[in-house]
Amino acid sequence: MKYILIVEDEPDIRNNLKEFLELEDYWVWEASSGVEGLEIFQRESIDLVISDIMMPQMDGFELCRQIRNSQTGRLIPFIFLSAQADISALKKGYNYGADEYLIKPCSLEELNLKIQALLNKNERIHKEITCLLQKSTVDLTPLPQPPENLSQNQQSELFS
Repeated sequence: MKYILIVEDEPDIRNNLKEFLELEDYWVWEASSGVEGLEIFQRESIDLVISDIMMPQMDGFELCRQIRNSQTGRLIPFIFLSAQADISALKKGYNYGADEYLIKPCSLEELNLKIQALLNKNERIHKEITCLLQKSTVDLTPLPQPPENLSQNQQSELFS
């Protein structure tokens, strides 16, 4: 089961998203501000973040920036879900590290398609990284030491 963090200050929107995502078999954490969202992100194992932009205490841009600057948040999919529809807000969202930017109101089916695509992409990235790490693993087993009483020629023959 995948864990999604919803950061949204409007209770009705947050509850609707939570209910929908739970019906889609996601485990949902919810926060009403960027500060609360960051605390949950740092404490729990989160697979994807959905965040509003305009919120009290810490806006979604700052939340995204802090998550992207954290060790565990660099590759976590991040979706902005906002009423800000102007191109400058979209540009700012992507510049802060968002993977997707959806404008409210949006179709829940479209949101779910974006979530599935991002989670699948993230899984492929993790598999590729794991594969590359396994290929680059160096054998650190010590080489056998030649007996001290063998001549240089005998040592060469022994280890060739």
